[in-house]
Amino acid sequence: MPAEALPAEDLPGEDVPGEGPLAGLRVVDMTRALAGPFCTLILAALGADVIKVEDPAGGDIARENAPYLGPGGLSLTRTGPDAMSLAVLNRCRGKRSITLDLKRPGATGVFTDLVRHADIVVENFSSGTADRLGVGYAVARAANPAVIYCSISGFGADTGNGVRAMDTIIQALSGVMLTSGAPGEPPVRVGVPMADVLTPVWAVAGILAALHRRTVRAVGEHVDVSMLGTLTSLVATEDWAAMDQLGQALRTGNTLPRLAPFGIYRCADGWASIVAPQDKLVADLFTVMGRTDLLTDPRFTGRDARVRHEAELTRQIELWTAVRPTAQVVGLLSAAGVPVAPVRSPQQAVADERVTAREETLPVLHPTLGQFADLRTSGIPFRLGGARVGFAGPAPRLGEHTAQVLTEIAGYTAGQVAALRQAGIAGAEPPAELPRQPPESGSQVATAQCQPHGQPHGQPRGRELDLASRTGGAPRSLMGAPRPSAQRRSRSSSMATSCGCSPEHISASSAFAASSHAAITSSPRSVRHASRMRPWSGAGWRSTIPLVMRLRSTSLVP
Repeated sequence: MPAEALPAEDLPGEDVPGEGPLAGLRVVDMTRALAGPFCTLILAALGADVIKVEDPAGGDIARENAPYLGPGGLSLTRTGPDAMSLAVLNRCRGKRSITLDLKRPGATGVFTDLVRHADIVVENFSSGTADRLGVGYAVARAANPAVIYCSISGFGADTGNGVRAMDTIIQALSGVMLTSGAPGEPPVRVGVPMADVLTPVWAVAGILAALHRRTVRAVGEHVDVSMLGTLTSLVATEDWAAMDQLGQALRTGNTLPRLAPFGIYRCADGWASIVAPQDKLVADLFTVMGRTDLLTDPRFTGRDARVRHEAELTRQIELWTAVRPTAQVVGLLSAAGVPVAPVRSPQQAVADERVTAREETLPVLHPTLGQFADLRTSGIPFRLGGARVGFAGPAPRLGEHTAQVLTEIAGYTAGQVAALRQAGIAGAEPPAELPRQPPESGSQVATAQCQPHGQPHGQPRGRELDLASRTGGAPRSLMGAPRPSAQRRSRSSSMATSCGCSPEHISASSAFAASSHAAITSSPRSVRHASRMRPWSGAGWRSTIPLVMRLRSTSLVP
Protein backbone atom coordinates (compact mmCIF):
# COMPACT_ATOMS: atom_id res chain seq x y z
CA MET A 1 0.00 0.00 0.00
CA PRO A 2 1.24 3.57 -0.56
CA ALA A 3 3.40 5.08 2.13
CA GLU A 4 1.46 7.21 4.57
CA ALA A 5 2.60 10.76 5.26
CA LEU A 6 4.05 11.22 8.71
CA PRO A 7 2.53 13.73 11.11
CA ALA A 8 4.52 16.92 11.41
CA GLU A 9 5.76 16.00 14.88
CA ASP A 10 7.40 12.85 13.47
CA LEU A 11 9.33 14.65 10.76
CA PRO A 12 13.07 15.31 11.28
CA GLY A 13 14.00 18.80 12.35
CA GLU A 14 15.07 21.06 9.52
CA ASP A 15 17.77 22.59 11.69
CA VAL A 16 19.82 19.35 11.57
CA PRO A 17 21.15 19.27 7.98
CA GLY A 18 22.98 16.39 6.41
CA GLU A 19 22.23 13.64 8.92
CA GLY A 20 22.81 10.05 7.88
CA PRO A 21 19.81 7.87 7.01
CA LEU A 22 20.48 5.65 10.06
CA ALA A 23 20.98 8.58 12.43
CA GLY A 24 19.50 7.82 15.83
CA LEU A 25 20.35 4.11 15.70
CA ARG A 26 23.03 2.63 17.95
CA VAL A 27 25.07 -0.47 17.13
CA VAL A 28 26.99 -2.65 19.58
CA ASP A 29 29.78 -4.00 17.37
CA MET A 30 31.22 -7.30 18.63
CA THR A 31 33.02 -8.06 15.38
CA ARG A 32 36.64 -8.48 14.35
CA ALA A 33 38.80 -9.26 11.30
CA LEU A 34 36.98 -8.23 8.06
CA ALA A 35 33.48 -9.58 7.38
CA GLY A 36 31.93 -8.27 10.59
CA PRO A 37 33.77 -4.93 10.74
CA PHE A 38 32.87 -4.27 7.10
CA CYS A 39 29.19 -4.65 7.99
CA THR A 40 29.43 -2.17 10.85
CA LEU A 41 31.57 0.13 8.68
CA ILE A 42 28.62 0.43 6.28
CA LEU A 43 26.24 1.09 9.18
CA ALA A 44 28.59 3.79 10.50
CA ALA A 45 28.77 5.42 7.07
CA LEU A 46 24.97 5.54 7.02
CA GLY A 47 24.91 7.49 10.27
CA ALA A 48 24.56 4.85 12.99
CA ASP A 49 26.49 5.30 16.23
CA VAL A 50 28.76 2.23 16.21
CA ILE A 51 30.33 1.12 19.50
CA LYS A 52 33.18 -1.27 18.71
CA VAL A 53 33.82 -3.67 21.60
CA GLU A 54 37.41 -4.96 21.64
CA ASP A 55 39.52 -7.26 23.78
CA PRO A 56 41.78 -5.21 26.07
CA ALA A 57 44.66 -7.56 25.18
CA GLY A 58 45.38 -6.19 21.73
CA GLY A 59 41.90 -5.45 20.43
CA ASP A 60 40.64 -6.50 17.03
CA ILE A 61 43.03 -9.05 15.54
CA ALA A 62 43.29 -6.78 12.50
CA ARG A 63 45.23 -4.26 14.62
CA GLU A 64 48.21 -6.60 14.18
CA ASN A 65 47.87 -6.84 10.40
CA ALA A 66 50.67 -5.37 8.29
CA PRO A 67 51.23 -2.97 6.65
CA TYR A 68 51.26 -0.17 9.21
CA LEU A 69 51.03 3.56 8.66
CA GLY A 70 52.84 5.92 11.00
CA PRO A 71 55.02 9.05 11.12
CA GLY A 72 57.62 7.31 8.97
CA GLY A 73 55.09 6.30 6.34
CA LEU A 74 54.34 2.69 5.42
CA SER A 75 56.11 -0.25 7.06
CA LEU A 76 55.67 -3.99 7.38
CA THR A 77 56.37 -3.84 11.12
CA ARG A 78 54.99 -1.57 13.81
CA THR A 79 57.47 1.27 14.23
CA GLY A 80 55.93 3.02 17.23
CA PRO A 81 52.76 3.70 19.22
CA ASP A 82 51.36 5.99 16.52
CA ALA A 83 51.75 3.38 13.77
CA MET A 84 48.36 1.81 12.99
CA SER A 85 47.39 -1.07 10.76
CA LEU A 86 45.99 0.03 7.42
CA ALA A 87 43.28 -2.59 7.91
CA VAL A 88 42.05 -0.86 11.07
CA LEU A 89 42.41 2.63 9.61
CA ASN A 90 40.07 1.54 6.83
CA ARG A 91 37.61 -0.76 8.62
CA CYS A 92 37.08 1.21 11.82
CA ARG A 93 36.31 4.66 10.41
CA GLY A 94 33.45 6.44 12.11
CA LYS A 95 33.33 4.07 15.10
CA ARG A 96 33.97 4.44 18.82
CA SER A 97 36.18 1.87 20.56
CA ILE A 98 35.72 0.44 24.04
CA THR A 99 37.56 -2.48 25.67
CA LEU A 100 35.79 -5.35 27.39
CA ASP A 101 37.26 -8.74 28.35
CA LEU A 102 34.32 -11.01 27.65
CA LYS A 103 35.96 -13.92 29.49
CA ARG A 104 35.95 -12.06 32.82
CA PRO A 105 33.06 -12.45 35.28
CA GLY A 106 30.94 -9.34 35.09
CA ALA A 107 31.58 -8.60 31.42
CA THR A 108 28.18 -9.94 30.38
CA GLY A 109 26.53 -7.39 32.65
CA VAL A 110 28.36 -4.55 30.89
CA PHE A 111 27.33 -6.00 27.52
CA THR A 112 23.66 -6.15 28.51
CA ASP A 113 23.81 -2.61 29.89
CA LEU A 114 24.93 -1.47 26.44
CA VAL A 115 22.37 -3.60 24.61
CA ARG A 116 19.52 -2.09 26.63
CA HIS A 117 20.28 1.22 24.93
CA ALA A 118 21.07 -0.20 21.47
CA ASP A 119 19.10 -1.00 18.34
CA ILE A 120 21.49 -3.44 16.68
CA VAL A 121 24.12 -5.97 17.75
CA VAL A 122 26.51 -7.46 15.18
CA GLU A 123 28.86 -10.37 15.88
CA ASN A 124 31.00 -12.63 13.71
CA PHE A 125 32.38 -15.13 16.21
CA SER A 126 32.66 -18.72 15.06
CA SER A 127 29.30 -20.43 15.51
CA GLY A 128 28.43 -21.02 19.17
CA THR A 129 31.15 -18.75 20.57
CA ALA A 130 28.88 -15.77 21.33
CA ASP A 131 26.61 -18.00 23.41
CA ARG A 132 29.55 -19.43 25.35
CA LEU A 133 30.83 -15.92 26.08
CA GLY A 134 27.44 -14.80 27.33
CA VAL A 135 26.78 -12.33 24.50
CA GLY A 136 24.54 -14.45 22.26
CA TYR A 137 21.11 -13.63 20.91
CA ALA A 138 19.23 -15.06 23.90
CA VAL A 139 21.12 -12.80 26.32
CA ALA A 140 20.72 -9.74 24.08
CA ARG A 141 16.99 -10.40 23.56
CA ALA A 142 16.45 -10.77 27.30
CA ALA A 143 18.09 -7.39 27.85
CA ASN A 144 16.28 -5.68 24.97
CA PRO A 145 13.42 -7.48 23.20
CA ALA A 146 13.53 -4.86 20.43
CA VAL A 147 17.14 -5.52 19.48
CA ILE A 148 18.13 -6.57 15.97
CA TYR A 149 20.90 -9.15 16.45
CA CYS A 150 23.00 -10.06 13.40
CA SER A 151 25.26 -13.11 13.29
CA ILE A 152 27.82 -13.38 10.49
CA SER A 153 29.50 -16.77 10.29
CA GLY A 154 31.11 -19.12 7.83
CA PHE A 155 28.31 -21.64 7.57
CA GLY A 156 25.39 -20.25 9.55
CA ALA A 157 24.67 -19.68 13.22
CA ASP A 158 22.93 -23.07 13.46
CA THR A 159 25.97 -25.11 12.40
CA GLY A 160 28.30 -26.99 14.74
CA ASN A 161 30.05 -25.06 17.47
CA GLY A 162 33.48 -23.62 16.82
CA VAL A 163 33.47 -24.05 13.04
CA ARG A 164 35.85 -21.39 11.73
CA ALA A 165 36.00 -20.02 8.20
CA MET A 166 38.33 -17.71 6.30
CA ASP A 167 37.72 -16.11 2.93
CA THR A 168 40.00 -18.52 1.05
CA ILE A 169 38.28 -21.50 2.69
CA ILE A 170 34.89 -20.17 1.59
CA GLN A 171 36.14 -19.49 -1.93
CA ALA A 172 37.37 -23.08 -2.13
CA LEU A 173 34.07 -24.53 -0.90
CA SER A 174 31.85 -22.24 -2.99
CA GLY A 175 33.19 -23.42 -6.34
CA VAL A 176 34.24 -19.91 -7.39
CA MET A 177 37.90 -20.94 -7.69
CA LEU A 178 37.04 -23.22 -10.60
CA THR A 179 34.96 -20.66 -12.50
CA SER A 180 38.01 -18.67 -13.66
CA GLY A 181 41.11 -19.79 -15.48
CA ALA A 182 41.45 -22.19 -18.38
CA PRO A 183 40.64 -25.92 -18.42
CA GLY A 184 43.37 -27.94 -16.72
CA GLU A 185 44.83 -24.95 -14.86
CA PRO A 186 45.03 -24.89 -11.05
CA PRO A 187 42.18 -23.23 -9.15
CA VAL A 188 42.24 -19.42 -9.17
CA ARG A 189 41.84 -17.56 -5.88
CA VAL A 190 40.04 -14.27 -6.41
CA GLY A 191 42.34 -11.51 -5.15
CA VAL A 192 39.54 -9.45 -3.61
CA PRO A 193 38.28 -11.27 -0.46
CA MET A 194 34.85 -11.75 -1.96
CA ALA A 195 33.19 -13.67 0.85
CA ASP A 196 34.49 -11.22 3.44
CA VAL A 197 33.19 -8.12 1.65
CA LEU A 198 29.99 -9.43 0.05
CA THR A 199 28.58 -11.24 3.09
CA PRO A 200 28.40 -8.00 5.13
CA VAL A 201 26.44 -6.33 2.34
CA TRP A 202 23.79 -9.05 2.71
CA ALA A 203 24.04 -8.63 6.49
CA VAL A 204 23.20 -4.94 6.14
CA ALA A 205 20.27 -5.85 3.87
CA GLY A 206 19.00 -8.26 6.53
CA ILE A 207 19.43 -5.68 9.29
CA LEU A 208 17.49 -3.05 7.33
CA ALA A 209 14.72 -5.58 6.59
CA ALA A 210 14.56 -6.47 10.29
CA LEU A 211 14.42 -2.79 11.27
CA HIS A 212 11.46 -2.27 8.96
CA ARG A 213 9.78 -5.38 10.33
CA ARG A 214 10.31 -4.04 13.85
CA THR A 215 8.61 -0.81 12.82
CA VAL A 216 5.63 -2.69 11.38
CA ARG A 217 5.32 -5.63 13.76
CA ALA A 218 7.01 -4.34 16.93
CA VAL A 219 9.38 -7.30 17.22
CA GLY A 220 13.11 -7.78 17.53
CA GLU A 221 14.88 -10.19 15.21
CA HIS A 222 17.89 -12.47 14.70
CA VAL A 223 19.52 -12.03 11.29
CA ASP A 224 21.70 -15.04 10.42
CA VAL A 225 24.07 -14.62 7.44
CA SER A 226 26.39 -17.29 6.05
CA MET A 227 29.61 -16.58 4.14
CA LEU A 228 29.34 -19.89 2.29
CA GLY A 229 25.71 -19.21 1.44
CA THR A 230 26.54 -15.73 0.19
CA LEU A 231 29.30 -16.77 -2.19
CA THR A 232 27.66 -19.99 -3.34
CA SER A 233 24.40 -18.16 -4.11
CA LEU A 234 26.37 -15.82 -6.37
CA VAL A 235 28.13 -18.72 -8.08
CA ALA A 236 24.66 -20.14 -8.73
CA THR A 237 23.71 -17.12 -10.86
CA GLU A 238 25.24 -19.14 -13.71
CA ASP A 239 23.73 -22.59 -14.34
CA TRP A 240 26.90 -24.63 -14.39
CA ALA A 241 25.11 -27.97 -14.54
CA ALA A 242 23.21 -26.93 -17.67
CA MET A 243 26.39 -25.79 -19.41
CA ASP A 244 28.12 -29.02 -18.46
CA GLN A 245 25.24 -31.12 -19.82
CA LEU A 246 25.42 -29.16 -23.08
CA GLY A 247 29.13 -29.89 -23.40
CA GLN A 248 30.27 -26.32 -22.84
CA ALA A 249 33.56 -25.72 -21.08
CA LEU A 250 33.02 -24.40 -17.56
CA ARG A 251 36.41 -22.67 -17.40
CA THR A 252 37.06 -20.54 -20.46
CA GLY A 253 39.99 -18.34 -19.51
CA ASN A 254 39.82 -14.71 -20.61
CA THR A 255 36.81 -15.06 -22.92
CA LEU A 256 33.17 -16.12 -22.64
CA PRO A 257 32.59 -18.26 -25.76
CA ARG A 258 28.78 -18.34 -25.61
CA LEU A 259 28.72 -14.54 -26.15
CA ALA A 260 31.75 -14.26 -28.46
CA PRO A 261 33.44 -11.90 -28.96
CA PHE A 262 33.35 -11.22 -25.25
CA GLY A 263 36.51 -11.08 -23.17
CA ILE A 264 40.06 -9.84 -22.66
CA TYR A 265 42.39 -9.50 -25.64
CA ARG A 266 46.15 -9.00 -25.75
CA CYS A 267 47.49 -5.65 -26.95
CA ALA A 268 51.07 -4.60 -27.67
CA ASP A 269 51.53 -3.14 -24.18
CA GLY A 270 48.73 -4.64 -22.12
CA TRP A 271 45.18 -5.93 -22.42
CA ALA A 272 41.80 -4.62 -23.52
CA SER A 273 38.31 -5.80 -22.68
CA ILE A 274 36.11 -6.00 -25.78
CA VAL A 275 32.42 -6.91 -25.61
CA ALA A 276 30.52 -7.20 -28.91
CA PRO A 277 27.96 -10.01 -28.73
CA GLN A 278 25.40 -8.48 -31.13
CA ASP A 279 25.71 -8.56 -34.93
CA LYS A 280 25.84 -4.75 -35.20
CA LEU A 281 28.70 -4.51 -32.71
CA VAL A 282 30.57 -7.32 -34.46
CA ALA A 283 30.20 -5.48 -37.79
CA ASP A 284 31.58 -2.29 -36.22
CA LEU A 285 34.47 -4.22 -34.70
CA PHE A 286 35.41 -5.88 -37.98
CA THR A 287 35.16 -2.52 -39.78
CA VAL A 288 37.55 -0.84 -37.31
CA MET A 289 39.92 -3.80 -37.70
CA GLY A 290 39.90 -3.29 -41.47
CA ARG A 291 38.57 -6.81 -41.89
CA THR A 292 35.23 -6.29 -43.60
CA ASP A 293 35.87 -9.62 -45.31
CA LEU A 294 35.04 -11.32 -42.01
CA LEU A 295 31.49 -9.96 -42.27
CA THR A 296 30.71 -12.55 -44.93
CA ASP A 297 32.80 -15.35 -43.43
CA PRO A 298 30.27 -18.09 -42.61
CA ARG A 299 32.14 -18.80 -39.37
CA PHE A 300 31.21 -15.36 -38.02
CA THR A 301 27.94 -14.35 -39.71
CA GLY A 302 25.69 -15.06 -36.74
CA ARG A 303 25.92 -15.55 -32.96
CA ASP A 304 25.62 -19.33 -33.15
CA ALA A 305 28.38 -19.50 -35.73
CA ARG A 306 30.62 -17.21 -33.67
CA VAL A 307 30.05 -19.37 -30.60
CA ARG A 308 31.07 -22.50 -32.50
CA HIS A 309 34.22 -20.81 -33.84
CA GLU A 310 35.11 -18.67 -30.82
CA ALA A 311 38.76 -19.76 -30.74
CA GLU A 312 39.33 -18.67 -34.34
CA LEU A 313 37.42 -15.43 -33.74
CA THR A 314 39.66 -14.65 -30.76
CA ARG A 315 42.74 -15.36 -32.91
CA GLN A 316 41.57 -12.96 -35.61
CA ILE A 317 40.88 -10.18 -33.10
CA GLU A 318 44.26 -10.59 -31.43
CA LEU A 319 46.05 -10.47 -34.78
CA TRP A 320 44.80 -6.87 -34.81
CA THR A 321 45.03 -5.90 -31.13
CA ALA A 322 48.43 -7.47 -30.40
CA VAL A 323 50.32 -5.06 -32.67
CA ARG A 324 48.67 -1.92 -31.33
CA PRO A 325 49.00 -0.08 -28.01
CA THR A 326 46.07 -0.49 -25.65
CA ALA A 327 45.23 3.20 -25.83
CA GLN A 328 44.94 3.03 -29.62
CA VAL A 329 42.71 -0.05 -29.50
CA VAL A 330 40.46 1.59 -26.90
CA GLY A 331 40.34 4.88 -28.78
CA LEU A 332 39.44 3.39 -32.16
CA LEU A 333 36.77 1.05 -30.83
CA SER A 334 35.27 3.67 -28.51
CA ALA A 335 34.90 6.07 -31.43
CA ALA A 336 32.99 3.37 -33.32
CA GLY A 337 30.68 2.66 -30.38
CA VAL A 338 32.10 -0.77 -29.54
CA PRO A 339 32.19 -1.41 -25.78
CA VAL A 340 35.85 -1.48 -24.79
CA ALA A 341 38.06 -0.63 -21.82
CA PRO A 342 41.71 -1.00 -20.86
CA VAL A 343 42.57 -3.56 -18.20
CA ARG A 344 43.91 -1.39 -15.39
CA SER A 345 45.91 -2.06 -12.27
CA PRO A 346 44.15 -1.68 -8.91
CA GLN A 347 46.28 1.41 -8.22
CA GLN A 348 45.02 3.05 -11.42
CA ALA A 349 41.42 2.02 -10.83
CA VAL A 350 41.05 3.45 -7.32
CA ALA A 351 42.43 6.81 -8.51
CA ASP A 352 39.91 7.15 -11.38
CA GLU A 353 38.40 10.65 -11.24
CA ARG A 354 34.93 9.18 -11.78
CA VAL A 355 35.10 7.32 -8.47
CA THR A 356 37.17 9.83 -6.49
CA ALA A 357 34.80 12.68 -7.40
CA ARG A 358 31.88 10.65 -6.03
CA GLU A 359 33.93 9.65 -2.95
CA GLU A 360 33.55 5.99 -3.88
CA THR A 361 37.21 5.73 -2.99
CA LEU A 362 38.75 7.99 -0.36
CA PRO A 363 42.22 8.96 0.88
CA VAL A 364 43.44 6.91 3.82
CA LEU A 365 42.96 8.92 7.00
CA HIS A 366 45.23 8.57 10.02
CA PRO A 367 43.84 9.96 13.29
CA THR A 368 46.95 12.02 14.10
CA LEU A 369 48.71 12.31 10.74
CA GLY A 370 45.79 13.34 8.55
CA GLN A 371 45.09 12.24 4.99
CA PHE A 372 47.56 10.26 2.89
CA ALA A 373 46.68 11.38 -0.62
CA ASP A 374 48.65 8.61 -2.33
CA LEU A 375 46.76 5.84 -0.52
CA ARG A 376 43.13 5.08 -1.30
CA THR A 377 40.48 3.11 0.55
CA SER A 378 36.85 2.24 -0.06
CA GLY A 379 34.02 4.74 0.17
CA ILE A 380 30.28 4.14 -0.01
CA PRO A 381 29.28 3.66 -3.67
CA PHE A 382 25.89 5.33 -3.58
CA ARG A 383 24.47 8.74 -2.85
CA LEU A 384 21.23 9.92 -1.29
CA GLY A 385 19.63 13.16 -2.34
CA GLY A 386 18.58 14.31 1.11
CA ALA A 387 20.86 12.51 3.57
CA ARG A 388 24.57 12.37 4.27
CA VAL A 389 26.52 9.21 3.52
CA GLY A 390 30.05 9.19 4.91
CA PHE A 391 32.24 8.71 7.96
CA ALA A 392 32.13 10.87 11.07
CA GLY A 393 35.81 10.52 11.89
CA PRO A 394 38.96 8.42 11.68
CA ALA A 395 39.54 5.01 13.20
CA PRO A 396 39.85 5.17 17.00
CA ARG A 397 42.71 4.04 19.18
CA LEU A 398 42.08 0.87 21.16
CA GLY A 399 39.70 1.65 24.00
CA GLU A 400 39.72 5.36 23.26
CA HIS A 401 36.06 5.83 24.14
CA THR A 402 35.59 3.31 26.97
CA ALA A 403 34.88 5.84 29.71
CA GLN A 404 32.85 8.08 27.39
CA VAL A 405 30.58 5.28 26.19
CA LEU A 406 30.05 3.62 29.56
CA THR A 407 29.11 6.89 31.23
CA GLU A 408 27.10 8.32 28.34
CA ILE A 409 25.19 5.20 27.30
CA ALA A 410 25.23 2.76 30.22
CA GLY A 411 25.03 5.49 32.86
CA TYR A 412 28.10 4.36 34.80
CA THR A 413 29.89 6.70 37.18
CA ALA A 414 33.59 7.42 36.91
CA GLY A 415 34.09 5.24 39.96
CA GLN A 416 32.30 2.31 38.35
CA VAL A 417 34.43 2.63 35.21
CA ALA A 418 37.56 2.70 37.35
CA ALA A 419 36.39 -0.43 39.17
CA LEU A 420 35.89 -2.21 35.84
CA ARG A 421 39.42 -1.29 34.84
CA GLN A 422 40.83 -2.49 38.16
CA ALA A 423 39.01 -5.82 37.79
CA GLY A 424 40.38 -6.27 34.30
CA ILE A 425 36.92 -6.26 32.75
CA ALA A 426 37.68 -3.03 30.90
CA GLY A 427 41.13 -2.18 29.63
CA ALA A 428 43.45 0.38 31.13
CA GLU A 429 43.06 4.04 30.30
CA PRO A 430 44.66 4.61 26.89
CA PRO A 431 47.92 6.58 26.96
CA ALA A 432 47.76 10.29 26.39
CA GLU A 433 47.25 11.14 22.75
CA LEU A 434 50.42 11.77 20.81
CA PRO A 435 50.73 15.26 19.33
CA ARG A 436 49.86 15.62 15.69
CA GLN A 437 52.96 15.50 13.52
CA PRO A 438 53.58 15.31 9.80
CA PRO A 439 55.03 12.13 8.34
CA GLU A 440 58.64 12.00 7.26
CA SER A 441 59.62 12.94 3.74
CA GLY A 442 58.41 10.54 1.11
CA SER A 443 54.94 10.21 2.58
CA GLN A 444 52.30 12.45 1.08
CA VAL A 445 49.73 13.99 3.36
CA ALA A 446 46.92 16.21 2.18
CA THR A 447 44.88 18.39 4.50
CA ALA A 448 41.43 19.55 3.58
CA GLN A 449 41.29 23.04 2.14
CA CYS A 450 38.78 25.67 3.12
CA GLN A 451 37.18 26.73 -0.14
CA PRO A 452 36.25 30.31 0.89
CA HIS A 453 39.49 31.08 2.71
CA GLY A 454 42.03 28.89 0.96
CA GLN A 455 43.45 27.84 4.34
CA PRO A 456 44.05 24.27 5.51
CA HIS A 457 41.67 23.01 8.13
CA GLY A 458 43.02 21.32 11.22
CA GLN A 459 42.40 17.58 11.34
CA PRO A 460 40.96 16.95 14.80
CA ARG A 461 40.91 13.63 16.53
CA GLY A 462 37.69 11.68 16.33
CA ARG A 463 36.84 12.50 19.93
CA GLU A 464 37.20 16.23 19.17
CA LEU A 465 34.37 15.83 16.68
CA ASP A 466 32.06 15.71 19.69
CA LEU A 467 30.91 12.22 18.80
CA ALA A 468 29.20 12.11 22.18
CA SER A 469 26.72 14.62 20.87
CA ARG A 470 25.62 12.20 18.16
CA THR A 471 23.43 10.27 20.54
CA GLY A 472 21.68 10.98 23.81
CA GLY A 473 22.26 9.14 27.01
CA ALA A 474 18.56 8.86 27.85
CA PRO A 475 16.90 5.41 27.78
CA ARG A 476 15.95 4.47 24.25
CA SER A 477 12.41 3.86 23.12
CA LEU A 478 11.26 0.99 20.93
CA MET A 479 11.87 2.79 17.67
CA GLY A 480 15.00 4.79 18.42
CA ALA A 481 16.51 7.53 20.50
CA PRO A 482 14.85 10.70 21.70
CA ARG A 483 15.32 13.70 19.47
CA PRO A 484 18.33 15.75 20.58
CA SER A 485 17.52 19.00 22.26
CA ALA A 486 17.86 22.25 20.36
CA GLN A 487 20.82 23.10 22.58
CA ARG A 488 22.63 19.91 21.60
CA ARG A 489 21.85 20.39 17.92
CA SER A 490 23.10 23.95 18.07
CA ARG A 491 26.28 22.93 19.85
CA SER A 492 27.06 20.20 17.34
CA SER A 493 26.21 22.29 14.31
CA SER A 494 28.45 25.11 15.43
CA MET A 495 31.61 23.02 15.54
CA ALA A 496 34.42 24.80 13.75
CA THR A 497 37.90 23.86 12.64
CA SER A 498 41.14 25.57 13.51
CA CYS A 499 40.69 28.22 10.82
CA GLY A 500 37.41 29.29 12.45
CA CYS A 501 35.18 28.22 9.55
CA SER A 502 31.76 26.84 10.14
CA PRO A 503 31.48 23.20 9.05
CA GLU A 504 29.51 23.92 5.89
CA HIS A 505 32.56 25.72 4.48
CA ILE A 506 34.73 22.61 4.61
CA SER A 507 35.57 21.23 1.18
CA ALA A 508 33.81 18.03 0.23
CA SER A 509 37.26 16.55 -0.45
CA SER A 510 37.87 16.43 3.28
CA ALA A 511 37.41 13.09 4.95
CA PHE A 512 35.94 15.09 7.80
CA ALA A 513 33.31 16.81 5.68
CA ALA A 514 30.78 14.30 6.91
CA SER A 515 31.51 15.21 10.51
CA SER A 516 30.29 18.76 10.05
CA HIS A 517 26.78 17.50 10.68
CA ALA A 518 27.50 15.41 13.75
CA ALA A 519 24.20 16.18 15.47
CA ILE A 520 21.52 13.65 14.69
CA THR A 521 17.86 13.13 15.40
CA SER A 522 15.53 10.23 15.05
CA SER A 523 12.14 10.48 13.45
CA PRO A 524 10.69 7.00 13.92
CA ARG A 525 7.32 5.92 12.74
CA SER A 526 5.05 5.52 15.71
CA VAL A 527 3.81 2.09 16.69
CA ARG A 528 0.33 3.40 15.99
CA HIS A 529 1.07 3.29 12.26
CA ALA A 530 1.85 -0.43 12.41
CA SER A 531 -1.81 -1.43 12.60
CA ARG A 532 -2.43 0.24 9.25
CA MET A 533 0.37 -1.49 7.38
CA ARG A 534 0.39 -4.95 5.88
CA PRO A 535 2.56 -7.36 7.92
CA TRP A 536 5.64 -8.51 6.08
CA SER A 537 5.77 -12.24 5.40
CA GLY A 538 8.95 -14.21 4.81
CA ALA A 539 7.10 -16.99 3.00
CA GLY A 540 8.34 -15.81 -0.36
CA TRP A 541 12.04 -15.97 0.49
CA ARG A 542 13.90 -18.34 -1.77
CA SER A 543 17.07 -20.28 -1.19
CA THR A 544 18.98 -17.80 -3.34
CA ILE A 545 18.88 -15.24 -0.50
CA PRO A 546 21.91 -16.02 1.68
CA LEU A 547 20.52 -14.89 5.02
CA VAL A 548 17.99 -16.22 7.46
CA MET A 549 15.49 -14.10 9.40
CA ARG A 550 15.06 -16.15 12.56
CA LEU A 551 11.42 -16.22 13.58
CA ARG A 552 12.24 -16.57 17.24
CA SER A 553 11.64 -12.86 17.53
CA THR A 554 9.92 -11.31 20.53
CA SER A 555 6.74 -9.29 20.26
CA LEU A 556 6.72 -6.03 22.17
CA VAL A 557 2.99 -5.32 22.11
CA PRO A 558 0.08 -7.44 23.31
